[in-house]
Amino acid sequence: MRRNSNRPSVAILIAALALAACQSTPAAPPTQTPVNPKDTFATPGAPTPFLPTMTPVPSPTVRPTATAVPATAVPTTNAVPTPLPTKGATPTPTPVIVNGQPKMWWVDQMVKQADGSYMAPEAVRQAIREMAEGFFLRRAALNGQDSLVKAKEIVSNVVSLSNEFLIGELRDAGISAPAPRVNVMVSGTIHAVDVRAFGADGVTAFVAVEHAANKMDVYDTSTWAVTSKGLLLPDFLDIWQSRYDPTDGRWKLEKLIATERK
Repeated sequence: MRRNSNRPSVAILIAALALAACQSTPAAPPTQTPVNPKDTFATPGAPTPFLPTMTPVPSPTVRPTATAVPATAVPTTNAVPTPLPTKGATPTPTPVIVNGQPKMWWVDQMVKQADGSYMAPEAVRQAIREMAEGFFLRRAALNGQDSLVKAKEIVSNVVSLSNEFLIGELRDAGISAPAPRVNVMVSGTIHAVDVRAFGADGVTAFVAVEHAANKMDVYDTSTWAVTSKGLLLPDFLDIWQSRYDPTDGRWKLEKLIATERK
């Protein structure tokens, strides 16, 4: 059975309420302290420097005394806690220029790891997860969508998709060399399971993307004939290097590092 670490506080509260019964005005209840959002970075063995503290915060409420409160006394107004920022929300990038290079807001908040890499705040990692998952989901025809319509959409929007999600040679290759076939995911899941190993400048990081139970419709882009229908792929994990693009103010995929079958 879990012990109640707040037992002394409960005893003090009960005594205060009993003493307050003698007064004409009840004592104000203790101020509730909001709990910080839980960090979702849960890779086993990884340091978690941004976990919320579990130390109880003392209540600012003054312990009542036996002296009666005059009828004309002004009631005490409890301070309203400032709402915490929404979990996962990415602050607006506000880079400064240091030695001719942009310095991102999160660089001063990164924590160096045992392997020499760095860990950035959760808001930055969440932005990378959403970008990586978005790249694959924009190429999917789910919930009854027509896969042929999606295939044609992917090909016609290859330049805008490449500029939005890719950077460097990967982006250039996607634009300059149209693929003879296009794969459209029609079922399955895409999940960015881990983000880590930030560079010292804070503009590169690695993201692991898990592909599970993916089925693909494959089309020939010259004739739009379907070459495979509902092709089931084995579950696998992609490791990508991502890079922050200060021009667009967003993270992008730069290079596929490895693919591992599960």
